[in-house]
Amino acid sequence: MQNGKNIEAMGENDMYKYLGVKQAQKIDHKQMKIEITTEFIRRVKQLLRSHINSRNLFKALNTYACSALSYLFGIVKWTKVDIENLQRKVRTHLTNAQKCHPRSAVGRTTLSRNLGGRGLMEIGEQLDKQIANLRTYFEMQAETSTLHRAICAVDDTTPIKLREPDLRINHFTKDEKNAQLDG
Repeated sequence: MQNGKNIEAMGENDMYKYLGVKQAQKIDHKQMKIEITTEFIRRVKQLLRSHINSRNLFKALNTYACSALSYLFGIVKWTKVDIENLQRKVRTHLTNAQKCHPRSAVGRTTLSRNLGGRGLMEIGEQLDKQIANLRTYFEMQAETSTLHRAICAVDDTTPIKLREPDLRINHFTKDEKNAQLDG
């Protein structure tokens, strides 16, 4: 280097951070989930302390808090249980901050405002949408780019699973028409 310092080679267990994702030889999905969840909940609590009105609170939750999750949806593997636990934590914090009644319908928080809900973004749907967008991007680029074609041919470790041509990703569905609101 210019200053006379040498860059040391990384060891097997050394981690580095690239675009917000801690990596070594592979991504530690458990550790990343813990960090992402902690940041997400921190942002939710921060917004709940701000005492803004309900409409703006839910808009802020959708833009500020959920962006911490959606940034890494195509990189870190999430299970349905993980997503349901996140939704439950958000509802719990909303109830503790007296933004939702403890006995209100669970589906009301994610139901759109014009249907009588609160308008909170469904995290599972956002996950599916993000993965679908990444899949279509890689598939479109693979038609012209040899790099993207090579990535599609070998990818079976990421949540996108480009190697599987007909992957069904919409396992999170929301039925707004048949939703019942109790209170």
